[in-house]
Amino acid sequence: MACEIAIIDSGINSRHSHVGRVAGGVGFFVDTMGNIEKSGDYSDHIGHGTAIAGIIRENNPQAELIAVKIFSTELRASLAQLIAALEWAIERNIKIIHLSLGIYAGEGRELLLSLCKKAADQNQIIIASGRRFGGLTFPAAFDSVVGVCKDDSLDKNEISFDVDNSIEFAACGFARTIPGIPREANFRGHSFAAARLTARVAEIVENEPDISVLDVKKILKQQSHC
Repeated sequence: MACEIAIIDSGINSRHSHVGRVAGGVGFFVDTMGNIEKSGDYSDHIGHGTAIAGIIRENNPQAELIAVKIFSTELRASLAQLIAALEWAIERNIKIIHLSLGIYAGEGRELLLSLCKKAADQNQIIIASGRRFGGLTFPAAFDSVVGVCKDDSLDKNEISFDVDNSIEFAACGFARTIPGIPREANFRGHSFAAARLTARVAEIVENEPDISVLDVKKILKQQSHC
């Protein structure tokens, strides 16, 4: 059974050969008064969200990808945009929510924690990229979230697990190969490691649509290199 995946990022280019199609989407922007405006525009002008979608599509041809755009011209968004995007995906009970970003401890931490707990209570799976060093990254470090960082020593199909880290899982941090472009010149980073784990989780959800985040973590641990 195909599952819905909300990709909170820079939008998605559905015409890209690595993506093929997008089930729909939404954009959240900050207007001139500093308020959050919702739009049907989820076009990707950076390519980051499209690269994330490409990784997921490579492994899950039937997945229903939903673009939730909060990045416009740079990989930076306000806390209010992030909250609005998360609320939108949670209210629609989208099974998997992919986040290519995070915040450090601050005023938004408690609100993020509340939203992530709400999602987990509804058996929604939030997968977020984060760093293992340099301070905790939220929501990736929350127990109710599957946190992922990059480990470029891993093959693209491998994941690892480290019980002693706040970000428990790691995966390859490279995007899909583009012919004629060296891997080092393409997108890379924690976001793409998270995308690879999102693809892995989508495979699990296809077989167990009602699975909880706790049980997803158990399965991922069993599949990991420790």
